[in-house]
Amino acid sequence: MSRPRGPVRYLSQVSPHWGVRAVGLVACLALLGVVASLVLNPDGVPFAVLGLIGVLALLGAAAGLCLALVKVTLEVTEWQVHVAYPPFTRVLNAEFITGARPGDRDDGVGFGYGIRWEGRGKIALRVGGPAVLIEHSRPPGSTVVSVDDPERAVAAIRQAVESAARP
Repeated sequence: MSRPRGPVRYLSQVSPHWGVRAVGLVACLALLGVVASLVLNPDGVPFAVLGLIGVLALLGAAAGLCLALVKVTLEVTEWQVHVAYPPFTRVLNAEFITGARPGDRDDGVGFGYGIRWEGRGKIALRVGGPAVLIEHSRPPGSTVVSVDDPERAVAAIRQAVESAARP
């Protein structure tokens, strides 16, 4: 029997570093400029090439916009931990969490931004700054999440684990 979600103990929504947001917005604007120039001046460009370049530029612009605007969210409730970095979401039941601790503080250069697979069942949702490492048995592995206050996040996760252990 699954338990109800319960009240929110901790909520963190972290945006990418300003430099990453700037790069994402510049990429989005540049690629939209490519599309606009192709639409306004298509002379001598075959329609198929025009369409392919336009679609690729729009996809790149969408990726740049996502890079600039999407936030990493960690929500700890009474019995669950919700992790999201759209389009990725994961719900961890507190009864399967085996540990939580402050993770590494990264600037994004060494680890990158976004949804990362870091080997051996370790998934990371990074936008730079402090993080929390959540170890879990189902699904097996660990999840690293950028948060605004790792100590408060760890305390809330441990409280949720204790609540889940009670009958």
